[in-house]
Amino acid sequence: CSAATGTCPGSVKTAATTPPATPTLGWLAFVDLPQITPGQGTWTATDPKTPDLQGSECENVNLNKLSGSTAAGHRIYLLTDDQKAPDGFGIDEAVYTFAKPAQAAAMAKTLDTNFGTCGARTRTATVTDEAVTAVGADGKDLAATTYVVTQRVSDSKTVTFRVAVAAVGNRLVYLMANPSSGFDFTSSEWKALVGRAAQRATQFG
Repeated sequence: CSAATGTCPGSVKTAATTPPATPTLGWLAFVDLPQITPGQGTWTATDPKTPDLQGSECENVNLNKLSGSTAAGHRIYLLTDDQKAPDGFGIDEAVYTFAKPAQAAAMAKTLDTNFGTCGARTRTATVTDEAVTAVGADGKDLAATTYVVTQRVSDSKTVTFRVAVAAVGNRLVYLMANPSSGFDFTSSEWKALVGRAAQRATQFG
């Protein structure tokens, strides 16, 4: 320090913040998406378009025209060049815009209720959930919830979905991935991705 120009602090502090904005503004960037198999895999994505979503069957709302929303977009992220990845492995991201933040928050609450009652309603699903937080640009936490949905499609077969919902201002972010028993995000990877999606939603132009 004595040979350097400038200050010589006795201690250094760090603070979490949002990542720099990247094209396409507001959406997950390729840098946000983890490799499932170390050293393998390339993520690709469609341009944002009108939503065309099936969901996990627990949402119990029309994801293609979410009630009260004034605009909506949908991107599909697919993982290629990973020999272990099943065909079609990827993530759906949909972002819905509402007139007011309270409407986005109310829809997130509705979806949370629907996921919570899915097992009793469908009698084919089990659902677990976990809260996620990520720091916003103003230093305040952005809140999201992740859901692991296991749907029984026959006496001997089940399918699993990773889903997440976040209300960010007047926008609602919806994520869904289609893992398999042998190929999946870790829970920490998925939660980090969900938090990053919430942060990106603050960066729409």
